[in-house]
Amino acid sequence: MKEKFREMELELVQLREEVHGVAQETDRTERKEDYRKEVAMLKKEIQELKNQREEYNKQVSEMREEMRGLREDRESYRKQLPALEKQLTQRGEQQSLEETPSPSSPLTTAINPSSPPSDSYSQTQPQIVLLMGLEWQVCR
Repeated sequence: MKEKFREMELELVQLREEVHGVAQETDRTERKEDYRKEVAMLKKEIQELKNQREEYNKQVSEMREEMRGLREDRESYRKQLPALEKQLTQRGEQQSLEETPSPSSPLTTAINPSSPPSDSYSQTQPQIVLLMGLEWQVCR
């Protein structure tokens, strides 16, 4: 009877080991599946980050191009500004000469062919002010 009990005990130990081994195999299989899922998820996240990087790079490229255009515009306005200021000064001087008649001949200043008509002056003045305002905005 003791011998029979020992055999049963040995058999029980073997069964436990088998069950434990099967459990370990199942556990390994489940772990492998979990790893596969995690790897797939990480690959998906990496792809999303790559897409975000591409979008960001596109936006940066567009902004750089826009800044380049603004710099070119600013330089163009800076180059035009002295000529426009000179033109404005000359017209202002001519207008002041037209407004203050000389005591000797009041008709000479009124009929000065080299002076621009008053309509011409009133049309160009807002353009000059507008250009000066644009340069101020670009420089800020």
